[in-house]
Amino acid sequence: VDISPVTDEVNKVTLSWGTKPNPGYAITISKVEFTEPERAIIFYELQYPDPDKMYPQVIVEPTASVYLDSNLVPEARMAENK
Repeated sequence: VDISPVTDEVNKVTLSWGTKPNPGYAITISKVEFTEPERAIIFYELQYPDPDKMYPQVIVEPTASVYLDSNLVPEARMAENK
C-alpha cells in the first residue's frame, strides 16, 4: 500500500501486487467500506492470466488506486469469493 498526497484533503492510495512476468496479472479494487470514523477498508481482487491466452513476456507491476480523504487510515483486505 502506497499513500501519496494529492492535495491537503485528498490522498491517492495505491495497491501493488509486485512484479509479475506478463500483463495477464491484475489487481482491482472491488469496494471501499468506511467502517469507523477514520478508517477505510479497501477490498481488492487478484486476477491471474487466462490459460487459454498468450501474453508477451514482459515484467509488469499490477496496481490499482483509489482517492480517499486524507483524514482516513486505509487498510487493504482481499475480497471474499462468493
